[in-house]
Amino acid sequence: RPRLDALANRLEDNHFEVALFGRVSSGKSSLLNRLLGFDLLPVGINPITAVPTRLQYGPAVRAIVSFGTGTSNEVSIKEFAKLVSERENPGNQKNVARAMIEVPSNRLSEGIVLVDTPGLGSLAKRGAAETLAYLPSCDLALLLVDAGSTLNEEDIGTLRIIEEAGIPSLVLLSKSDLLSENDLSHATSYIQEQLSRELHRTVTVHAVSAMPESTFLLDQFFQKELLPRFQQARELRSESVGRKVEILRQTVISTLRS
Repeated sequence: RPRLDALANRLEDNHFEVALFGRVSSGKSSLLNRLLGFDLLPVGINPITAVPTRLQYGPAVRAIVSFGTGTSNEVSIKEFAKLVSERENPGNQKNVARAMIEVPSNRLSEGIVLVDTPGLGSLAKRGAAETLAYLPSCDLALLLVDAGSTLNEEDIGTLRIIEEAGIPSLVLLSKSDLLSENDLSHATSYIQEQLSRELHRTVTVHAVSAMPESTFLLDQFFQKELLPRFQQARELRSESVGRKVEILRQTVISTLRS
């Protein structure tokens, strides 16, 4: 029933949603801040994001929070950070149902939404549940792997969950500024080989960084991978909804047969 509700809502929503997934402290919020050129999302080394946070184009910065009670309020960015952060709103005790910021960024056009999801993993079980519940709304997934750590089963498991939900994905090696050029090349190749072996498909890993001196990496990724997809947003969104409907249809058939 929740998947049906989510798909019904998705059919009424014309946005193309690109969401960032990854372990706690993989750098999702920092990367989105750098990509859009605004420091709007709270960042830190502990579990930060409590609920999926949407960023879409608007003529001025404006934050709106909707609660499970059905009420919606426009709030300051400072108050918004408290409502969407794990530290100020642990386990989403304040019952935030939807969090959205309008951003006057030239990298966002009408109909495009970027989403910061709670980190997955043992330190953020509640956040992981929020992230999994969000999946039916996602059209393209970006999985961040921290260059300061190694690829693990959690990352591979996340990609499998994303694939099972009918969502195409790209893999980003975040915090790439931590590695030398030679080490970065080896790390990228190693992760590509591991993912290809585990997932039985070719996986391209893109090196990115939120640090000012390395923004050219993020610029390259945006121009090469995101911008072309933004320009085909309507077509890709339609394909995304079609995949999810078909997966749900097959699940229902399989369940009825068993």
